[in-house]
Amino acid sequence: MDEMLLPKQTVQFESTDIVTMYCYLYCEVKRQLDEDVNGEITALGERFRQHYLGAEDSLFDELSYEQVLDTLKDALQVVDHNTVIKDADYWQYYDAIELFLYGDWQQREDGEIWGIKNFHSVWESMSLTYLVDTTSPSSLLQVDTQFLSDQSISRVNSSKKVIDLTGVFTMNGKTLIPDAVKLVSVSEQLTASASYTFSSDNWNDYGFYTCFSDGKKLVHIAYQGQKEGIENYTFEKLREIFKVNGSRRVVVIDSRLPENYYSYWKISKDPNEIDLHKMCYLNHFFFLGLEKGITDWEQFKKSILEPLNIFVGYSSNVFVTSLFRGYTESAVEENFEQFMALVSSQFKTYIQIIDIKYFHSSYFQSEKIQRK
Repeated sequence: MDEMLLPKQTVQFESTDIVTMYCYLYCEVKRQLDEDVNGEITALGERFRQHYLGAEDSLFDELSYEQVLDTLKDALQVVDHNTVIKDADYWQYYDAIELFLYGDWQQREDGEIWGIKNFHSVWESMSLTYLVDTTSPSSLLQVDTQFLSDQSISRVNSSKKVIDLTGVFTMNGKTLIPDAVKLVSVSEQLTASASYTFSSDNWNDYGFYTCFSDGKKLVHIAYQGQKEGIENYTFEKLREIFKVNGSRRVVVIDSRLPENYYSYWKISKDPNEIDLHKMCYLNHFFFLGLEKGITDWEQFKKSILEPLNIFVGYSSNVFVTSLFRGYTESAVEENFEQFMALVSSQFKTYIQIIDIKYFHSSYFQSEKIQRK
């Protein structure tokens, strides 16, 4: 559709049905991509919809798409039959619409099928893009970037890998490239499932507001770049993401915090599954180290703390001033080592080698495959 550019001079005058049909298809795709469309093009597309389709019909609606597709094919035939003069512009629109509606026809013994050439590449791109968006970059040890966007590739390369796999898949001079290799994180090994309710606490930590209460203990949650002032209170940011009871000033955290949010509280006992799950959801600094396989304090400090200017000279920020307020570096180091000694042996370090395939459902239902 990006190549199907609508000449501006065409829509400035009375447009034929072939143009309004093109505009309708163009608008349908753009809506699915959440992209803006020129108002004049939208108006032309609506003109076609009103003439040939219902108000609720859509090519991308699960219930109506087949009927809409058939209607559009019929409409194209009617337009083509009733158009007397067919110049080069007409055929440009016609060919584009026909290709969109019918795709590439392929002859098969059991008839003709509609589809996209090399759909395996589309499927691989979709699958890998989802994997990249939902996995920590440091845990993506290897990704085939052939069908990925520049944005996804940038995310893959944004962090140093936990394990360096350089040369691992090269044998006897030949390189085998899996679609993806990922480190199975500690969070994926947790079996607990819970949500956590916190009430706001307007405690002022030298100008920073990061304090929450779960009814038993105080927890400090801050985000990178947080400024002083109650208007920058972490609660105000979280209420944009999670469920909030405004009257009680309560937030329910039912999924993991975004990557730029962090928390800290002293770990004073052997953490159970729920404790670790809570640390995971709140991005506790110690859990981030555990997740990256970092059990050594110096490495933890270099990889996790120093990039955020924590315990670096006399730096002052929300993490130093509020989250670690009252804790010396040596006290945090001692707590870190105690925590790692208690939990690091509970989790295994292993990787997943991912090979993406696209088959018809019958392939997976065959007895031969099921036996494998």
